[in-house]
Amino acid sequence: EIQDQVSQLQSQVGSLKDDLANSQQQAESLSHQKNESDQKLHELSNQLQSLTTHLEVAQGTISSLEDKLRAKNEYCEQFETIEKKLICEKNVLNEIRRTLHNKVIQLTGNIRVYIRVRPLISSEQQLAATLATRPSSASGRPSSRGSIASAPSSQQQQQQEECFHFPGVADRKINGASKSPNYTSFSDLSKQTIELTEPHRDRGGLNPRRKKWKYGFDKVFNPVNDQADVWEGAEPLVQSAIDGHKVCMFAYGQTSSGKTHTMIGDSVNRGLIPRAVEKLFASKKEIERSFAGNVSVSIKVELLEIYNEEVFDL
Repeated sequence: EIQDQVSQLQSQVGSLKDDLANSQQQAESLSHQKNESDQKLHELSNQLQSLTTHLEVAQGTISSLEDKLRAKNEYCEQFETIEKKLICEKNVLNEIRRTLHNKVIQLTGNIRVYIRVRPLISSEQQLAATLATRPSSASGRPSSRGSIASAPSSQQQQQQEECFHFPGVADRKINGASKSPNYTSFSDLSKQTIELTEPHRDRGGLNPRRKKWKYGFDKVFNPVNDQADVWEGAEPLVQSAIDGHKVCMFAYGQTSSGKTHTMIGDSVNRGLIPRAVEKLFASKKEIERSFAGNVSVSIKVELLEIYNEEVFDL
């Protein structure tokens, strides 16, 4: 019986040893795992500390951005207040400008007459050169076929004079035209003037008598003036139309006098119509922008033709 008990105890001791060996292995494995966990915990602690630092920096940046945003919002509010004030002042000043502009238009005359003298075209220049170089005798009559053309005389040089003269205010006073009752508009110092001289004609040796006509107009455009000068004179009338007044502009003159060029022009030298349309649409955009899109401006166009005193709807 004792031997059986000893063998049982030995068997139990061997089993306990195996359990102890397994426990030791488990303890070593757990210890290894603990070390790895400690290492990971240390790494995570470092990461947490780094993230905490970044978070503090981010919070400081957010706070700074919030301050800047708050300052910008305050600035925007001040800007909007100033903008509204300036828009109100602009509307008031624009109303004053419209009133004063209308008074200026009325004082200068609701009906205005402008005159424009175009330059000579190539065919007219050739004709003038031919007349200027035509030989003549001392009596003023054309020379015979056997005579030799000489240099242009003083009389021929006078033929080259321009028929149009544009005297200034001082010239009108010096010439004494302001005292003549026949030149009332010419004597008006508020007018721009033009003086027309009859072209030279061969009077068979008699002294040349060339008639002169003098007129005054609201504007006089000589051949040197370009399309921009004409638009400068007509732009106030277009502004009156934008201000709400009825305005009519038209060109009158004989064929080939330059009406189409003045009113329409070309791609380089634009006339009154393209410039007026551009100003109308620019003012339309400005009005709509000033009311922040709450107002819509519409423009309607009606195209008519007057031919032989009859109106045709184009």
